[in-house]
Amino acid sequence: MKKFFLVFIIILLFPLTAFAIESEFSISFLFSNSSPSRLTDNKISTTISFSQDEHIYINCVGYSAIMLKWNEPAQYNIKYLNADGESIGFDTINNNILNQYIKLQNAAKLDIHLPLGGILCDVIVYKDDEEDKETQVWKEPYDKADILVISAHADDEYLYMGGTIPYYGTERGLKVAVVWMSHQKRLRQDEALAALWAMKVEHYPEFLGFPDRLSKTYRDGAKVWGGEEKVLGSIVELYRKYKPEVVVTHDLKGEYGHGAHMITAAMALEAATVAFDETQFVESVQEYGTWQIKKLYLHLFHENKITMDWNQPLEAFGGNTALDMAKIGYSYHKSQHIWNFRVSDTSKNSCAKFGLAFSTVGIDVEKDDFLENIPDTSLSNYALPELDTIIDAPTIEPNYDKRELASMPEQEWMPAHSDESVKQISSEPNDMYIILILAGTIILVTVVILILLLLKRKS
Repeated sequence: MKKFFLVFIIILLFPLTAFAIESEFSISFLFSNSSPSRLTDNKISTTISFSQDEHIYINCVGYSAIMLKWNEPAQYNIKYLNADGESIGFDTINNNILNQYIKLQNAAKLDIHLPLGGILCDVIVYKDDEEDKETQVWKEPYDKADILVISAHADDEYLYMGGTIPYYGTERGLKVAVVWMSHQKRLRQDEALAALWAMKVEHYPEFLGFPDRLSKTYRDGAKVWGGEEKVLGSIVELYRKYKPEVVVTHDLKGEYGHGAHMITAAMALEAATVAFDETQFVESVQEYGTWQIKKLYLHLFHENKITMDWNQPLEAFGGNTALDMAKIGYSYHKSQHIWNFRVSDTSKNSCAKFGLAFSTVGIDVEKDDFLENIPDTSLSNYALPELDTIIDAPTIEPNYDKRELASMPEQEWMPAHSDESVKQISSEPNDMYIILILAGTIILVTVVILILLLLKRKS
């Protein structure tokens, strides 16, 4: 009776045990005494700082992916282990991606080694059916951009650049790189990344890391950021790094008078010529080379004015307009909603009003497109026309005298191979092939006769 009862209990508990084995998640550390719960509370503000050569051990049985949210960029090695602790894979990650999505490669455990230490905010695990459109899976930043959007703060890219990102980056399929000059709190970065992902941008943006402090004059803005030279050098490096055709950024007057906006716009304008000068900011020349942008648009600039129509429905966003999407983008910046800002194309600081402040391709005529006068061949989505559509293509004549070629001895213009390296192939069978075929036939017939004789003797 006792044995029966024991078997009955095991049967009842088996599903629970199987479920526990199927899905297991826990975190531990080699050195740190901090509570792992700080990494699973879904709060970007609670962090754990790790010293050099720390190891983070994560049990992840039954999960398919993991996201590590870092407080600042970190370098780390990941060893993927099976249930027996045997290594089944290895990765080294050294990039600037703060929200790093990692496929688990069927691993049951992870051993994350931090050779330089680091600060971790959150660890999120996913099963196959738990990932959705808000799960950020960032690709590396662009090497070459069509448009570079420079935003002084996270949220300015929607408040003042309006539908630039959703329209050009998603609807038109162009490479739009986004850079934020400043941030103060990790929360602002998390909001910015979530908003950008909602715009269907997949290539990681860049945070330059200048301090986020209120400045009411151009001089104050420059001082807070370490001076004009430092800001200019940073923007020159952006031009050389991303090699954009067009740059879009702030108002020289700082929209509502913010010094950070002013210094960003002024140095972006100066960088338009400096970035092509190989004698200035030589370190970035050595790393990226020089670059000449073709156009620079400043928000609310008083010359060569253009007005963008952000109210056309976008197929990529189910009929929402670029203005709708800019409003949705700004909605992710919840920490800033205490201020009286709103995305508008009709207000004093309309996100549709710009001016062409610099151009190497002439003045706009249509005045409704940042890419006016930019050659299609310069853009990332340019596709060569189909061959059957090219009817006026010039004929390219061979650059040699045909008469001279015809009279040239054979050995002088044939490929320079030695007699030994060039095997002549003939369509007629040679004598060796005939001999081999006859010999094979004789052997086959002889074998068949011998088999028949043996069978006859046995019978």
